[in-house]
Amino acid sequence: MTAPLRTVPLRTATPDDHEALALLSAQAFTVSPAPFDPARRPYLVDDARRLVADADGRVVAHAAAWRFGQWFGGGRLSCAGVAGVAVAPEHRGSGLGTAIVTELLRTVRAQGDVVASLYPLNHRFYRSLGFGLSSVRRRDRIPTRELARTQPPGGRRDPGVTIRPTTLDDVPGIEQVLIRRARRGNGLLDHEPRHAARFAGIASASTYAWVAVDAVGTVRGYLLLSARDAGRPGRVVLGVRGRPGRRRCGDRGRAVAPGR
Repeated sequence: MTAPLRTVPLRTATPDDHEALALLSAQAFTVSPAPFDPARRPYLVDDARRLVADADGRVVAHAAAWRFGQWFGGGRLSCAGVAGVAVAPEHRGSGLGTAIVTELLRTVRAQGDVVASLYPLNHRFYRSLGFGLSSVRRRDRIPTRELARTQPPGGRRDPGVTIRPTTLDDVPGIEQVLIRRARRGNGLLDHEPRHAARFAGIASASTYAWVAVDAVGTVRGYLLLSARDAGRPGRVVLGVRGRPGRRRCGDRGRAVAPGR
């Protein structure tokens, strides 16, 4: 039975919640739960920017906000990247989702964020909270055999550029790539170190990453490749991110709301 909303308190998350949150997210987003790896903690959203709700002695709802910078006309605004919004099935429809996201927006506004951004799974729900559609993601499907035919400009790779696997030491350089890219557009994002490490492929067992480094060691670009089972024997779908600075997730649009 759904507990009345007034009996479900909200609080800031702690490290002790991480394993329960991993299971809640797997349930909410219908993915196979994986054993929680404590080594991933440095790459998770800061607990000060996570809210959880407790009922019946367990965590039943969660919402978090990455700390981003969103760029407009060459200027940077502090942006909350709302993520991981999840409510246990038996508490859905109680208003708990609205309550936890509303309180999260108040929390990050007090921390200095002036705009919020997210990828909505439920447009009606987020529209009721003040979000509106701001962009869409384009997805191209390219057979991998076609990639082998691709040639760099001029027919050869710049001999002064080295391409190698990413390491943790590359994260600051990737942050700068994200900022340089974001500064040239409107609505593009840069990322805090925790999230930049995810872009570097550090925090995922199914993601591979490379950086392009010039002769003086400056990171000039990066590429992420993620693999997932295509549902057919011997076939894997590869997802590539090669235009740094823009958040991408599925083929949904991105929604933005002003800070409250």
